[in-house]
Amino acid sequence: MWVYSGNTWSARLELERPEGYGLDYWLFLHAEETHGVWRSRPLGLSGLAEMAQNLNPKVDRVRTGAIARELEAYAPLAFYLDDALPQSRTTRCVPKGKREQCELDGEWREWLERQATPDAQRRFATRLCEALTASLDRGDLFEAAFLTRRFSSELAELYASPRTLFAGVASAYAREARQPLADCLGGLLDPPQPGGFLVTFPVAPVAISGKVATATLGPPEVSLLIEANPEAETAPAYLGSRSLRAIRVRTAAPTANEALARALPECRNALHLLRVRHYLRTHLYGPVRVVAAQAGDADEAGDADGATSGAEGILLSLDQPFWTPKQGRRPVPELPPRLYKLAQNLPPDQHDRWAALRWHVSQAIGYWPEDVHSAASEVWQALESFAGSAAKVNAVLVPEYRTLLLEELLAFEATKLRQQAYSHRKLFDRPGDWYYCEPKRVPPRKWLARVLDRRSRTHWSTWQDPRAPDLLFNPGVGLLSSLERLRAATAGDDWLTRRLRLAMDHLYGIRNSTVHKGERVGSDQWAAHVARCGLELVLSVANARAAPLLEEIDARDAESASIMPSAAMQAASA
Repeated sequence: MWVYSGNTWSARLELERPEGYGLDYWLFLHAEETHGVWRSRPLGLSGLAEMAQNLNPKVDRVRTGAIARELEAYAPLAFYLDDALPQSRTTRCVPKGKREQCELDGEWREWLERQATPDAQRRFATRLCEALTASLDRGDLFEAAFLTRRFSSELAELYASPRTLFAGVASAYAREARQPLADCLGGLLDPPQPGGFLVTFPVAPVAISGKVATATLGPPEVSLLIEANPEAETAPAYLGSRSLRAIRVRTAAPTANEALARALPECRNALHLLRVRHYLRTHLYGPVRVVAAQAGDADEAGDADGATSGAEGILLSLDQPFWTPKQGRRPVPELPPRLYKLAQNLPPDQHDRWAALRWHVSQAIGYWPEDVHSAASEVWQALESFAGSAAKVNAVLVPEYRTLLLEELLAFEATKLRQQAYSHRKLFDRPGDWYYCEPKRVPPRKWLARVLDRRSRTHWSTWQDPRAPDLLFNPGVGLLSSLERLRAATAGDDWLTRRLRLAMDHLYGIRNSTVHKGERVGSDQWAAHVARCGLELVLSVANARAAPLLEEIDARDAESASIMPSAAMQAASA
């Protein structure tokens, strides 16, 4: 649940119920803190078509199955597509030794290529947007929720930055002249005309030769920012007389965030060439400066950080697995505390799993800003190492995480509801009717039972100032209502388990293509999405497993500490 503040909360309260739900759900799907399993999935038809190319039946067996399941999920959307879905099975399998080799059916491959053209995909997204608007007008929140998720997935293919879909709607409600939600979503279908940008990526300073300074590193839009070494006269000769300080990329994009996302692959290629051709060991670091190209042209050389005469531009951070920690935000997932002590008290085989987990998680976080596909590969390695085998990721870790996730999601949404209640009280100087969760007084599970029990005086339907948000409590589409149904469902036969397992299969496919074929499968957005799902999964399970072990170790240490003084006294008396 996105927490509104100030004038944005006043504007939200003025909306009719269906439009208010539509806005809440859109911001929730694209907010940074939202758990990966609940976030929008940035994978549409064009992304699937790209992933379906060059499938190797031997290496890409799991990825082929994942793509087939994605295609089957388009059956409810057949009405909005240009062509009818093929009637054949999505895959054809033939026995090969001890296991089958599967490949996408030819009819489905041809159908996907036709639907994934830019014009066809735009028509498809436009129809979804129109149907979404109509469902909100009718007050059909169940259909609106489904279409919102699918429209968001297709729309993500038009943009390179995941921040654009959130900012494009949130900013419209932050202004005084607010647009209706339908106009905001329709506007995202037609991005602004791209403008020119100069994107400057600072790198760790490294001495370079004249040959490197004049080397070609890809297209003409890529250039190096070099400055003279002020200590060249006194420094050793191998340090050289000049240093590389940044890589600058010219690109066309509608916004600064889009410019950063589009320029990153070119910068990454330049870094690869510097490393493998010229043996320069450097890496990205620090914020990226994005300047309008017209302003940047005034001083092509610029400074090392990309500032230009009269045009400072804006600073943007590179992508990272999680959000920046701040008060009021969900705690950033992390490895268990006192991991060194835990490892010392484990048998060798368990010790190796925890050591591999720490290594691969560290590598994933390090790779993330520059190359999220390599980071995703490391996340899978962390999962496989910790589980014990690739098969146990879905067979063991996913069911264990599902149980933990239900409690995490409940605590997260209860916290957001409390923050929104505080925001309401601060703005209107009155407490309001909401019965929110105070964890120190009432556990989240007990609180939820009270607000969902119709016999209770605190049932959500009794809240009038303001009304209870449909995003959380609507019986059909409310997030908290959905959590109650998941608790009652049979584990392994619910949408949450299926989505987690599908994400892990995609992650495994990305790892295989990256490691075995040197290919980046899917967009950076999609790789980041499944990698974050995997990272949240393995860190959550690791913390849950570590807690009782650490308690046992502490209890054993305390017992040893109490025995030792007695032994010392006996020895002294003897």
